Amino acid sequence: MIPKPDRANPAAWARFRFSVVGSLLSSPPARGDLKTTLQILANKTWTHPSTGREVRFAVGTIERWYYTARGARNDPVRAHAQLSVGRIRAG
Repeated sequence: MIPKPDRANPAAWARFRFSVVGSLLSSPPARGDLKTTLQILANKTWTHPSTGREVRFAVGTIERWYYTARGARNDPVRAHAQLSVGRIRAG
């Protein structure tokens, strides 16, 4: 039996999202290189935080995660947890 995804764990999703975009925050791409860097991340295969399966994410998704983290000056992981809660409630 395949385990159901744990959509109710915003902390796990927040850590995962931050792990995807964290390098962009600690070492920002040169001016004009963000789209290329986002495309590189979108071409990678990631391990889904709930199912453990291999997944890929669109450039726009990763870009949204990046701007969410960048906009949260004090705690970018917490900002992603709040993003998760909003999506769970909406979905």
